[in-house]
Amino acid sequence: MTPPTLTSTLTTSACDTGIAAGSAVVGRAPDSSLGLTGPAPVGTVSAALTLLPLTALALLGRTRPARVVARRTGTAERRADDTRATTGH
Repeated sequence: MTPPTLTSTLTTSACDTGIAAGSAVVGRAPDSSLGLTGPAPVGTVSAALTLLPLTALALLGRTRPARVVARRTGTAERRADDTRATTGH
């Protein structure tokens, strides 16, 4: 399994786990003392917990320096010449 495939698999698994856990919690909410109104507070708390880290980061205002992932080397003319040479156009 290549790293991009593993990353994609872990992301999907985390999403599926969150959906299953959320469904289990909300499924038990009507049996609690809240009755049929139970799922609404559970959803509200879940949304608040999701937004908490994002709000904290926004209030701190910290940014990371930009990271160069790839650099182009050479001039545009040389790249165009290379493209023509490999494609025959």
